[in-house]
Amino acid sequence: MSSTTSAAPGRRQLIGRLILLVGLGLASLPVLARVPREQTLVFRLNDRSVTRLEASFTPVGETAPLGAVTLRFPDRAPRSVRHQVTLPNGDYTIAVELESTEHSGAELAPPAPRASGRGASDSEPSTGSESTRETSSVRRVSLQGGETVIPL
Repeated sequence: MSSTTSAAPGRRQLIGRLILLVGLGLASLPVLARVPREQTLVFRLNDRSVTRLEASFTPVGETAPLGAVTLRFPDRAPRSVRHQVTLPNGDYTIAVELESTEHSGAELAPPAPRASGRGASDSEPSTGSESTRETSSVRRVSLQGGETVIPL
């Protein structure tokens, strides 16, 4: 009979500690959800003449962005632009501004004859005009620690 009475307090302590650990684990879940994680954003561009992409990342319900990025493309933008950010999981509003340069009338002129009677070896661009177009869009996305595709 003395063996059962001495085992009961030890068992109660063990159960008490387990309950405490489970409670602490459950209480820490909201804190862990706000821990920044690596997120991959894939911006899918319909227009390859984009020369600049700016994006800001604001949690839904907040007014200040948690981050922003500016990417420049001196030549031609790729169809998919991948960018890594470190943000907590959750719903975000992503504001995107695209700048595109359009060339109109900038075609290659035919070679001009040289004084010796031979044609020029290189064509020179004719005078054309360039126009810059800016486009803004807002997308709502849910970041979950993986890859998120943002069509633009």
